[in-house]
Amino acid sequence: MNTKIKFKELLAMIPEKPKGKVPTYKHLTETEEPLLINSDGSVRCYSSGYAAYSSVSGKTVFSVFDCDTYTYESEIGEAGVVISREQIADMKWDIPLVLLGESRVANNLLNREIKHRHLLGEDNDIEDFAGSYDDSNPADSIKEYCESLTEKQKQIIELYFVYEYSQRGIAEILGIHKSTVQTIVERAIKKIRKIVQSNDFS
Repeated sequence: MNTKIKFKELLAMIPEKPKGKVPTYKHLTETEEPLLINSDGSVRCYSSGYAAYSSVSGKTVFSVFDCDTYTYESEIGEAGVVISREQIADMKWDIPLVLLGESRVANNLLNREIKHRHLLGEDNDIEDFAGSYDDSNPADSIKEYCESLTEKQKQIIELYFVYEYSQRGIAEILGIHKSTVQTIVERAIKKIRKIVQSNDFS
């Protein structure tokens, strides 16, 4: 197999974007012959338009066309590195698939952790966040505000303030628009600031 082809050449080898339900990793790898396999075997690409990615952290399946419209952002300190669609197109075929595969595996692990904590009744990080202020601060008011949020809003606030995910990252994890995340975070910041400013600490 020619593994030196570029990602845009890989896209040209696939007749059309996949439709319908995404197959499981097991079903895809056992029923289809891969078009390409990378050197370490972590990525397999199929003529159906799907890629199967595996690592020590997990496995995932996704459309190769998701990479064509995905912007990878790597935060180092306060700086961000954005890889454009054009740059992705000229990369070696497996690099965008590895990047997206790693991102999806990490998101899946986080989602499982959140669900597990909810099942165990350990989903109190928002309350911990609210109570992290000292006694001179309006922790009770902030905690009351957090408790008034919907489950989706709590997830967003928790991922942003507690786990320090970027707004783009939260949107990817929860499958919602970045603008929705931005709106909820901005409202939370304004509300908490108002609560703090309404108290006299002098």
